[in-house]
Amino acid sequence: MKITPLRCALAASAALLFCIPAADAATSAGFAAGTLTVSSDAADPLVLSCNAGSVQLNASPVAGPVACADVIQIAVTGGPGDNLIDLSALQATDFTALVQTDLIGGPGADTFIGSFAADRMVWNPGDGSDTMDGRAGNDRSEVNGSTGNNTFTMGTAGVAPGFDLRFVGPFTIDIVGTEVLEVNGGDGDDTLDASGLPAGLIAVELTGGAGSDTVIGSAGDDTLIWNPGDGSDTNDGGDGDDRVVVNGSSGNNVFSVGTAGVAPGFDLRFVGPFTIDIVRSEVLEVNGMEGDDSINASGLPAGLIALELTGGPGSDTLIGSAGDDTLIWNPGDGSDTNDGGDGDDRVVVNGSSGNNVFSMGTAGVAPGFDLRFVGPFTIDIVRSEVLEVNGLGGDDSINASGLPAGLIALELNGGAGNDQITGSAGDDVLRGGDQNDTLVGLLGTDQVFGEDGNDTLIWNPGDASDLNDGGSGVDITRVVAAGASETFEIAPVACAAPDVDPCARIRRTLPSAFEVTFVRVEQLDLQAGGGRDSVFTRALDGVQQLLDGGGPDLGGIGVDFFPVDTLQIEGFSDPRSSPVSVPGMGEIHHANFEFAPTMALASLAGEAGHTSALDGSQEVPPVSSSATASGSVVLSADGTRIVVRLAFEGLSSANTAAHIHGPAPIGVNAGVIFGLGNSGATSGTLGPLEFAVNAQQAADLKAGLWYFNVHSANHPGGEVRGQILADQVFQADLSPDQVVGDPVTSLAQGIGSVILSGTGDSIVASLSYQGLTGEGVPGVSTGVRLRGPATRGAQGPELIDFPLRVSGTASDTFITQAYPITPEEAEDLRAGRWYFEVESTEFPAGELRGQLDNQVFCSGFEQQDC
Repeated sequence: MKITPLRCALAASAALLFCIPAADAATSAGFAAGTLTVSSDAADPLVLSCNAGSVQLNASPVAGPVACADVIQIAVTGGPGDNLIDLSALQATDFTALVQTDLIGGPGADTFIGSFAADRMVWNPGDGSDTMDGRAGNDRSEVNGSTGNNTFTMGTAGVAPGFDLRFVGPFTIDIVGTEVLEVNGGDGDDTLDASGLPAGLIAVELTGGAGSDTVIGSAGDDTLIWNPGDGSDTNDGGDGDDRVVVNGSSGNNVFSVGTAGVAPGFDLRFVGPFTIDIVRSEVLEVNGMEGDDSINASGLPAGLIALELTGGPGSDTLIGSAGDDTLIWNPGDGSDTNDGGDGDDRVVVNGSSGNNVFSMGTAGVAPGFDLRFVGPFTIDIVRSEVLEVNGLGGDDSINASGLPAGLIALELNGGAGNDQITGSAGDDVLRGGDQNDTLVGLLGTDQVFGEDGNDTLIWNPGDASDLNDGGSGVDITRVVAAGASETFEIAPVACAAPDVDPCARIRRTLPSAFEVTFVRVEQLDLQAGGGRDSVFTRALDGVQQLLDGGGPDLGGIGVDFFPVDTLQIEGFSDPRSSPVSVPGMGEIHHANFEFAPTMALASLAGEAGHTSALDGSQEVPPVSSSATASGSVVLSADGTRIVVRLAFEGLSSANTAAHIHGPAPIGVNAGVIFGLGNSGATSGTLGPLEFAVNAQQAADLKAGLWYFNVHSANHPGGEVRGQILADQVFQADLSPDQVVGDPVTSLAQGIGSVILSGTGDSIVASLSYQGLTGEGVPGVSTGVRLRGPATRGAQGPELIDFPLRVSGTASDTFITQAYPITPEEAEDLRAGRWYFEVESTEFPAGELRGQLDNQVFCSGFEQQDC
């Protein structure tokens, strides 16, 4: 080995360039800012290791000493001879900070042996025939051509034993244990041919460089790259899934892609100030880089290649092909226009690591485009099928509430951070990502995934049926009801995938149906709001329920007897206490459910209920609208105050106002009595709102001379209207002597009532009974039903089968959910042709019966005709 004097120098940042002892003076090692640099000026072995926590070169300590744990990067350069560069002795337990190594051989036949880390083994022009063994880690072999016309081939022919492949030029490189082979042709008209390389041995990256190059991939998955300054090339990806990458310059690039002028045997031509003819390649990735670029693939037929177009910084124009394209915006890019062209195209917007604020809508969009994406920049988009937004790092706000349904499918991803994501009016996919996110699907049938963190997944009035998957963490599904009279059922359901946690569902059956299926959610929060609500539930596995009936006090008018919110919990005859617990299941916490003994008794407390169903046909003149609404007015017992609730959904445009008008009968317009405000959206809930009324106004309300009117931007005179009509109460006394058939000897008794809504299309029934007969013990109910039509002494079919408590009881109280009825059924009810029936173990054909007489009175009034 050549002996040279000891050489030392002062490195940057006052760190010394430490030298090995003079006996090995042909090699040197220095350490500065976490980088260990080793070199040779002869044919020396360069073998690195660690002993007692310090770096060793050729079994001798590097002066300093240098702690193995302080080394982040290693750069080893061989001399002009045949060097052995060996890092195989490095252990991750010693070099705990090591990320990357660079092994550069120099002239001579060099042997590279990599480390556990990511190794880069480099061959430069003038080097000899080498062998490269990357060992563990994600390793790369890099071959750089000369300024001449290089001819390089890659394959398995002639490879040395123990190696995977051979690189051939005027030299050879045998390679093993390496994940990527990077070949840079350099200047000249080069041929880079990897066609002899089978799939699966190594990933290949081929860059022709300056000159007119011929680039041919392997049978595997290759990347063929064109960079600024390169010439006109031909690219043949070979077999496998191959990618051609074209990187623009810092100027205003004008690129086009099509089939015009393509060379024989190739599929397509990429055109700039150069050309690239391309064949057997699956993806064409174009990066405009800086400048105001135009990338136009409109001349490319479908099916030839998948496109990924990125404009880069500057105001870029991206036009896709007739196939399925991806148009990408990255942080630092400017305001662009994206035209996906034909096919199923995807626009991808990637946020920064900061707190991004993104919105989507139609406001301000350029002519000829469908929608605008807004951040500190804008993207106008047309002819694209999917918009994918990735917030990435930071606490991001992604809001698509301004986007109508049907323009584009949305995939909104929060990424890391506490994100707020709101969907569009269409069917969206929302993903929270890491940390604690709030996800609102908005309108449409949405799939909402909380993923990591403690997430809140919200359903609001007007939304469609959604899927909620909380993911990891403690997650909440929150259902905010519309404020009208609603019926909810909560129960477990079968999961679509058998290997996920137990699934459950909350389903609204009235007034219009929707459901939210949820999995991996730890809490269900139902906010029922105003109206006469009914909730039927049971304990769920792993899910705590927070159920709010909507408030026992209607704004100061005495006790809230009407509307009455009811709660039934499977397995509990009296669930009034909270929480309700079932061993091994989630607790049920509830509030603001009235549990009135009968609806008739509640009405007799003196408060008068009135309801309304609104639609466009009741407007004067009628309006064609698919919107629906429902409202209620409760008049205090002393007739001096009212409480109003109104809920609507599906307006054709934003709500601008809502009023109570009167006095006027159906079909006649009248002035405004009370203003109810507006939601500013196509759906909303107004109230509870309290107003003082005088005696004449109370009389007009009772007479059915008031109506609701909901106004919108498209229909300033009113889009939906509905007359406000008094609810009607029908009452029955139940006794054994009314049972038809064999005589019943029993001391049982009961009372029941049915309230028919002012709109005449739904009922709420209530029933209390006690003292059923048994043999020495209290009897047990086996059926509780409403039947009809039938007069006294006759029998009729079943109308409603009340859900029984577990095992039945001798005494019980039922309050039903709201049931829809037909006009014919309403007429039978008014005519006294309905009756209650209670069956028991002792009298299975019926122990109690009570006819609902045609003696009817209005809710809150003296007994009189309505």
